[in-house]
Amino acid sequence: QQVGRAEIIENFHRTREFAIEYKQGETWKELYHGGAIESGKPIEFTPVRARHVRLNSLKAGEVPTIEEFRILNPTK
Repeated sequence: QQVGRAEIIENFHRTREFAIEYKQGETWKELYHGGAIESGKPIEFTPVRARHVRLNSLKAGEVPTIEEFRILNPTK
Protein backbone atom coordinates (compact mmCIF):
# COMPACT_ATOMS: atom_id res chain seq x y z
CA GLN A 1 0.00 0.00 0.00
CA GLN A 2 1.22 3.51 -0.78
CA VAL A 3 1.19 5.75 2.31
CA GLY A 4 1.96 9.45 2.56
CA ARG A 5 -0.20 10.92 5.33
CA ALA A 6 -1.24 10.16 8.88
CA GLU A 7 -3.60 11.48 11.54
CA ILE A 8 -3.23 10.96 15.27
CA ILE A 9 -5.88 11.64 17.89
CA GLU A 10 -4.48 11.89 21.41
CA ASN A 11 -6.39 12.63 24.61
CA PHE A 12 -4.68 14.79 27.26
CA HIS A 13 -1.71 15.77 25.00
CA ARG A 14 0.94 13.77 26.86
CA THR A 15 3.25 12.89 23.95
CA ARG A 16 6.28 15.18 23.69
CA GLU A 17 8.14 13.42 20.86
CA PHE A 18 7.15 10.69 18.40
CA ALA A 19 8.12 9.00 15.15
CA ILE A 20 6.08 7.32 12.41
CA GLU A 21 8.02 4.36 11.07
CA TYR A 22 7.61 1.70 8.39
CA LYS A 23 9.21 -1.72 8.12
CA GLN A 24 11.53 -2.38 5.20
CA GLY A 25 12.73 -5.97 5.33
CA GLU A 26 13.60 -6.50 9.00
CA THR A 27 14.46 -2.83 9.66
CA TRP A 28 12.19 -0.02 10.89
CA LYS A 29 12.78 3.25 8.99
CA GLU A 30 11.56 6.68 10.00
CA LEU A 31 8.93 8.42 7.85
CA TYR A 32 8.27 11.36 10.14
CA HIS A 33 9.67 12.73 13.40
CA GLY A 34 7.64 15.18 15.47
CA GLY A 35 7.28 16.87 18.84
CA ALA A 36 3.96 17.24 20.64
CA ILE A 37 1.05 15.70 18.74
CA GLU A 38 -1.42 18.21 17.30
CA SER A 39 -4.51 16.04 17.62
CA GLY A 40 -6.35 15.55 14.33
CA LYS A 41 -3.94 17.65 12.27
CA PRO A 42 -2.88 15.82 9.07
CA ILE A 43 0.79 14.83 8.95
CA GLU A 44 2.32 14.56 5.48
CA PHE A 45 5.55 12.76 4.62
CA THR A 46 7.34 11.46 1.52
CA PRO A 47 5.14 8.63 0.16
CA VAL A 48 6.44 5.06 0.40
CA ARG A 49 5.07 1.60 -0.23
CA ALA A 50 4.67 -0.12 3.13
CA ARG A 51 2.86 -3.05 4.63
CA HIS A 52 3.73 -2.36 8.28
CA VAL A 53 3.61 1.12 9.83
CA ARG A 54 3.87 2.03 13.50
CA LEU A 55 3.66 5.02 15.81
CA ASN A 56 6.66 5.11 18.14
CA SER A 57 6.21 7.29 21.23
CA LEU A 58 9.70 8.53 22.13
CA LYS A 59 8.94 10.94 25.01
CA ALA A 60 5.79 11.55 27.02
CA GLY A 61 4.85 13.43 30.18
CA GLU A 62 2.88 10.41 31.37
CA VAL A 63 1.53 7.31 29.66
CA PRO A 64 0.53 8.36 26.10
CA THR A 65 -3.23 8.41 25.49
CA ILE A 66 -3.52 7.68 21.77
CA GLU A 67 -7.15 7.24 20.77
CA GLU A 68 -6.62 6.79 17.02
CA PHE A 69 -3.72 6.42 14.58
CA ARG A 70 -4.70 6.51 10.90
CA ILE A 71 -2.41 5.94 7.92
CA LEU A 72 -3.69 7.39 4.63
CA ASN A 73 -2.85 7.45 0.94
CA PRO A 74 -0.81 10.45 -0.24
CA THR A 75 -2.65 13.62 -1.22
CA LYS A 76 -3.11 13.86 -4.96
